[in-house]
Amino acid sequence: LPAELFTNNAKLEELYLSKNQIDTLGENVFSSLSALKWLELNDNQIKFLDKNQFATLTRLEFFYLGDNPISTEESDEEFATWYLSRFNEWL
Repeated sequence: LPAELFTNNAKLEELYLSKNQIDTLGENVFSSLSALKWLELNDNQIKFLDKNQFATLTRLEFFYLGDNPISTEESDEEFATWYLSRFNEWL
């Protein structure tokens, strides 16, 4: 997903991106979505995640990432810790 994709959507509260064959997330793709409460990225092709990609999503309550080929070796270890502490479920 390109970094500027959601630039003018600051009031967006729910985003459903499941089953879109997404494999890469731009570094700041979610940075303008400060009101986002629900994010679904499950059933894609995401292999790498970085905690900083989601740092501005302070209101996020539901975050689904299941069924992605996420590599724990390649992904940021801090992301896994952050995700588990916030959402209490494994990737």
